Amino acid sequence: MNLELFRKIVRIGGSLLGLCIFLFLVYDGLNKLVKTSTPLEFSWAFVLLAFALFFLSYLFHMVNYRIIYKSSHQEVSIATTIVGYSFSFLPKYIPGYIWGYYSRSNWFEEKAKIPNRYSWHASAIELLVTVLTCSSIWMGYIFTRNKEFIWIYLILITPFLAIIPINRCITFFKSYSRTEKWFRNIDTVPYRYWLIITLISYFQRVLFGIGLWALSYTFSPTDFINPQKFLDFTYSFARSWLSGFLAILIPNGLGVREIVLNELLVEVNNISNNVSVIISTLSRLLMLFAEFGWVILAIFMNSKLKKQEYTESIIE
Repeated sequence: MNLELFRKIVRIGGSLLGLCIFLFLVYDGLNKLVKTSTPLEFSWAFVLLAFALFFLSYLFHMVNYRIIYKSSHQEVSIATTIVGYSFSFLPKYIPGYIWGYYSRSNWFEEKAKIPNRYSWHASAIELLVTVLTCSSIWMGYIFTRNKEFIWIYLILITPFLAIIPINRCITFFKSYSRTEKWFRNIDTVPYRYWLIITLISYFQRVLFGIGLWALSYTFSPTDFINPQKFLDFTYSFARSWLSGFLAILIPNGLGVREIVLNELLVEVNNISNNVSVIISTLSRLLMLFAEFGWVILAIFMNSKLKKQEYTESIIE
């Protein structure tokens, strides 16, 4: 069996397995909502707003991924990026995270002719900046309680500066004879690109936080809109995401994130336990639907790209 066929089988098999896990998670989430003891009276406008914000946030994931490619001198269209990135959503539900990244790198190498190492590099940078921004939001929020603004500013700007020592380490190890072979294929990230990537990553956390706020507002639409709540929900999301990420054997961190988010909604956002369970479960479902929505959109976009390639081949 040649390598290309093996990669294709792994990618398709991973997508099918991921789809099965995805469907189970949707069933499990809906089952929890149905069995909840709290009457479900939603303001559907805010549920749709939360879905739209989650859906939009995933778009910025893809925009960031394309920017990382560009920082490595790899040109790829936003349409191709959306298709390749979205197709990796399903395999990532397989425990261990690695299958989503593996499927993504194979797709871009086969379809976009981008060498495998650039996709792994892009995924590593994307993961690093997400961990840094979520961690800074977590730590920065702790200092807001004591109004220690100097520490808050220092913590929030740390992700913007983190690439400086990282780039220097990469440059050093590439020039050092004993480590050169391990670092020769690792590129430094120009600071102007890192700045944009980090800003977008922060913006994504805010979008997810406002999405959580919208879900909470479905149960109390007459409450006064307090800007402080946006910060509270952004912190709750960032911390729950980071907690789920650390549970590497759980499919996409699901389950762990909901438990942590449920506790934070009660502790930080002063939401009753019953309602917090519904919000955390509903947020998981909406994120699942948002990701699946991108998969469906990617299928249509991929079909259009194939037709475009076929037309261009005839013209040539």
